[in-house]
Amino acid sequence: MHTLWTPIASEFDDYIAHPKPNGYQSLHTAVIGPEDKHFEVQIRTYQMHDLAELGVAAHWKYKEGATAVKASHERKIEWLREILAWHRDLTKSTLDVADCLEDRVYVFTPMGQIIDLPVGSTPLDFAYHIHSDVGHRFRGAKVNGHIVNLSYLLQMGDQIEILTGKKPQPSRDWLNVHLGYLKSPRARAKVLLWFREQDEPQMDPVLPKILDGRAKIVPPKITKTRDASAPISAPTTFDIEGVDHLLTRVAQCCKPSHQDPIIGYVTIGRGISIHHQACPNLAKKNSEQANRFLQVRWGK
Repeated sequence: MHTLWTPIASEFDDYIAHPKPNGYQSLHTAVIGPEDKHFEVQIRTYQMHDLAELGVAAHWKYKEGATAVKASHERKIEWLREILAWHRDLTKSTLDVADCLEDRVYVFTPMGQIIDLPVGSTPLDFAYHIHSDVGHRFRGAKVNGHIVNLSYLLQMGDQIEILTGKKPQPSRDWLNVHLGYLKSPRARAKVLLWFREQDEPQMDPVLPKILDGRAKIVPPKITKTRDASAPISAPTTFDIEGVDHLLTRVAQCCKPSHQDPIIGYVTIGRGISIHHQACPNLAKKNSEQANRFLQVRWGK
């Protein structure tokens, strides 16, 4: 083609050496033809062409030598073939395959790979199933070529394309069970771990002075620590937002009693001092110390 007409170098693409994410392969070029008109030429094998037109169904067509049928029908057949192969061991047992699949949903990657997820899974579950880094960089998803929201429930046979950013940037909203962004406990654990790893370096300058070295950052809220001034046989407990295993003491200046509104103040060397929210001493703290306050509630 390039010997017959003048090629436009910037318009040449080799999708055979570098296929598109959905598996598409072809050579694309543009040339200046008769009467100085520009036109595009696409060059590919018959099998590459059928793959472009039929998607994963083309693999089955060439493997079996079947005649051309409707693309949607071929896609379903390919999907069923791979499902049955994947469950070969189950078919040899007394279990009914249909019963085994009731709580699962099978979806496609852009390359045609089948992914097995629990029913009720979302695009975000799919992203974390592929890889933790894909999940952390998740910015959105296309299902069957259309943008969907994060709470979309994946359906049998959906094709999912994950849209990612350059940097990991999970959202704490993903952990909100009421929003329905994540179903998989494994995916939720990956999100929690990411936030823990981000939060620990920020607490390092303060925690070594007040902790015994076993601190954990566990968003969004964590549990019970003993009041250092209380008897061990009947310790006072507090729920401290964001941090676990902290030494605590009830401030003697205001001596809050149970059910009083309270707040925690990070001291140097004496752990968390628990004050009444109306304590006059707290009002004297300047704005530079605002980052040393913690939300605290009476424990059970």
